[in-house]
Amino acid sequence: MKFLSLTELPARLDSWKQLLGVDENATFKLPTPALLVLDMQNDFLLESGQMPVWGGPSIIPQIKLLINAFRAYSIPVFFTRHLCIEPFRHKGHLSSMNGVHDPASFLSEGSMGAEIHSGLRPDDHDYIITKYRYSAFYDTPLDTLLKVNSIGSVVVAGVATNICCETTAHDAFFRGYRVVFCIDGTGATDENAHLASLRNIRLSYGDLATTSQVIRQLAKANTTKNSEEIP
Repeated sequence: MKFLSLTELPARLDSWKQLLGVDENATFKLPTPALLVLDMQNDFLLESGQMPVWGGPSIIPQIKLLINAFRAYSIPVFFTRHLCIEPFRHKGHLSSMNGVHDPASFLSEGSMGAEIHSGLRPDDHDYIITKYRYSAFYDTPLDTLLKVNSIGSVVVAGVATNICCETTAHDAFFRGYRVVFCIDGTGATDENAHLASLRNIRLSYGDLATTSQVIRQLAKANTTKNSEEIP
């Protein structure tokens, strides 16, 4: 598996912005946001992982920047970890499972492959959601936790763009959340799949943005909020 490299990402990002018509200087609404960091686990991000994701490792620095920005403004960060509870059911049925050499240990509880990548450690204030299906909303407490925190919008980051990230964005939209999808903070199984999913999101489910745009929007919103609170 040849991953998209850190050095390749900036040029790809420029190309993606041009193809998708994303204006780096555009602003967008981000009401009471939360950050969703989806499935940044070793089985997807390491060369030794059982299902390496082409665009996964290159987005780790971008996601770290997002996490740090959200934490700096005391805005909730949600990590998801995907566990496979039917390891043999899809072997030979779904092409994504063809490269899995040991289904019994793939994304299994307690395995190294299921752990969140060491470069992205949740802290004591972050939420960790365990999920068993692609969408982070399916049979998990995510929706309840977002509502308890009065969240109005979600920023989607993680892997894979065209699987768990896209289905989670769909379900967020269906539940009334505004969706902001990071084009350089999500990683897909390949470039064509990445672009196809980004087009679907922009067409029907939410806004596309770079991680830099999201961070600037957070800073702008926080500055406005602080100025309004000053008597």
